[in-house]
Amino acid sequence: FVRLMRNKIINRKIKRLQAQPRIKALKEFKDVKRIAMLFDAADYEQALAFKATLEAMGKVVRCWTFAEVESPDWVYTPQFRFLTRHHLNFCRLPKAYIVDDFKGFPADMLMNLSQSGQEQLEYLAMHSPSDYRVSFNSENAKHYDFVLALAAEQKCFQENAESLLFYLKNLRLK
Repeated sequence: FVRLMRNKIINRKIKRLQAQPRIKALKEFKDVKRIAMLFDAADYEQALAFKATLEAMGKVVRCWTFAEVESPDWVYTPQFRFLTRHHLNFCRLPKAYIVDDFKGFPADMLMNLSQSGQEQLEYLAMHSPSDYRVSFNSENAKHYDFVLALAAEQKCFQENAESLLFYLKNLRLK
């Protein structure tokens, strides 16, 4: 019963956030300076490499991920925010100080590279102050400005991230 109530509360909060209007501004990738990146904890090593690729292009990147338990492999830096169940409230959503920290990073672009559809990361994505949001397949595709549709068998983070980067770099707005 408690789990059912939590799920209803989570879904209601996410839907309420989705209903809020936001200003959209498509940008060419060369004009993006700061990127907020959400990813699955299982893809930590690949996300670290992808972050390095983005930083080599002159972008400032800050990453957030969620896992039930802490991993000894994680290297804590100011650019990586690792969320565990200790960072969640009763409804299993990120606590207010986590959301405030996420909102406090003035990202030009939100990259939601999570392929698992975790509610915690989706909740953060809906709080993003970014006016340009990109994602992989998403149940909430209408809340993103660019969604890269992936085939069901495409689960390799690195390939998917490189494909997304390719399209973003070649997208021309006129």
